[in-house]
Amino acid sequence: MRPAGTDPAPLPPDRRAELLAASGEAELIALADRCLEGAGGTQVSIEPTVGTIPFCVREPVVGDRFVLADVLATQAEVEHRGQRGWAVRLGDARAATLAAAICDAEAASGAGLAAEVDELCRRTERQRREESAREWAELARTEVSFRELL
Repeated sequence: MRPAGTDPAPLPPDRRAELLAASGEAELIALADRCLEGAGGTQVSIEPTVGTIPFCVREPVVGDRFVLADVLATQAEVEHRGQRGWAVRLGDARAATLAAAICDAEAASGAGLAAEVDELCRRTERQRREESAREWAELARTEVSFRELL
């Protein structure tokens, strides 16, 4: 357990990538612009590229995986502050994906605005958790209790 008032541990890279992919586009781009202002020499390794990725699901009874659909996604990679930053976001979101890659590298470097990138990710995580709770609360009203029917 961490003492009160200390910063939480940095997010693991895979969790950070997931949360940057879900972060708000405007906030993400603004943060990436600020990251670029504080560091020189950022290079785009892979230009934002739009393509499709398979969306797999698991059949709940048998447990077999199958491709449900191909989903449009954008991928980008950068070198920033001596770190590789990578991102993928759903849809044709070139600017936001490039921004996410920059933020990923910034956080990996531990320098500059790394703490702000982590805070954006944690805010996104809270928003997703709250949204999920609202959705479940809405669904709970449709739940059938078979014990009540007996």
